[in-house]
Amino acid sequence: MLVETEGKKIALDAGIKVKDQDMEVTGLPKLSTGVHVDAALIGHAHLDHSGFSPELYRRYNTPFFMTIPTQGLADLLIKDAKKVDPQLPYERKDIDGTFNKTVGVPYDMEHSIGSVKFTYYDAGHIPGSAMMEIKTGKKKLFYTSDFKLDETRLLAGATVPEGRFDALIIESTYAKKYHPPRREIERKIINIIKKTLKDGGHVLFPTFAVGRTQELAMVLADYQINAPIFIDGMGKTASEITMSYPRYVKNAGKLRNALENLKPVGKNKNEVLKEPSVIIATSGMLEGGPAISYLLALNEMKKQEDIDSSVVFTGYCVEGTGGWLLQNKQMVKLKPRKEGQKEKQVPINLNVFYEPLSAHAGRNELFTFIEKLNPSKIICVHGDDCEGFAAELKENGYDAVAPEIGEVIQI
Repeated sequence: MLVETEGKKIALDAGIKVKDQDMEVTGLPKLSTGVHVDAALIGHAHLDHSGFSPELYRRYNTPFFMTIPTQGLADLLIKDAKKVDPQLPYERKDIDGTFNKTVGVPYDMEHSIGSVKFTYYDAGHIPGSAMMEIKTGKKKLFYTSDFKLDETRLLAGATVPEGRFDALIIESTYAKKYHPPRREIERKIINIIKKTLKDGGHVLFPTFAVGRTQELAMVLADYQINAPIFIDGMGKTASEITMSYPRYVKNAGKLRNALENLKPVGKNKNEVLKEPSVIIATSGMLEGGPAISYLLALNEMKKQEDIDSSVVFTGYCVEGTGGWLLQNKQMVKLKPRKEGQKEKQVPINLNVFYEPLSAHAGRNELFTFIEKLNPSKIICVHGDDCEGFAAELKENGYDAVAPEIGEVIQI
């Protein structure tokens, strides 16, 4: 999103379209010829909000503003994206340049870009995530990026700003869906774990590195699972970065204790399968990472030893990803190892569950947030049916719109 005001062009987030927030890139934004980006306000570290930042730096030498945890977590994810997809247009020097030209922004403190004032608020989405209030002249704009009002084990809910706004740009990921009560989902997860372990199997959680790994660790610690809990993949480093900024989580002591319960996997991955265990591994959509190797190993155990294991997804999988295929067609795709080889699809004979611990606002949270801000205009973005959400808001008396890509809206 590009805001033009007071002679400045300011990007609100700079993401790339991804299948998996840890891994595979599927699209880059297009900027019109002649556009210059004077500054970029980054809401949080997920690649669909931060992954285009090095390209803005490469093209325009753009300065960036983000919270300090977002700097560390975005650096981790962007470097991994470049490693996985060398075709990304920017280079390692551009990634480093991005973060050398980044200003760390605390919550609840006003900053300036020329005569444009902005303030970051806690978004409650992942550690360091932020929403943005932007003031220019007599106009006030609010951008949610991704947010969650209800508190989770990891984070307090989003901070709702005071005052009236001329426009609200709001994510609408779950505009049509209510989230089930958190404790109800947790109990279902724990029951799956207990039954699987009792039957001699393993429980695999394909998990996003940032936010979900740490949340899941806290859930498992609270219910005192009596089995080894292993962690493998980028979630280990993401957890270390998160713990470097304890003020940005709800209870740093509980998180630290939960992470200490996890056993990091070394080079010998076979130790994980010696006895019934729980495995937290990236990537969350089974598009790469160690989770796939564990999935195949557990599937082989089922074939050879008739041991039933379970795969539990706690996050949404985009259609066509490995996670979506497993949930809907009971198979997983394997990427070719050599040039010229074809992608293979392998049937999986394991118990598969989807028990969401969403970090996005559900339908009721979206409406609560809108009612509290009561903006003059609502711009619906970041959802599968932004048009439907905008139409529903209009029926409720709001001036709402779902813009097309490239559309200009005057405020």
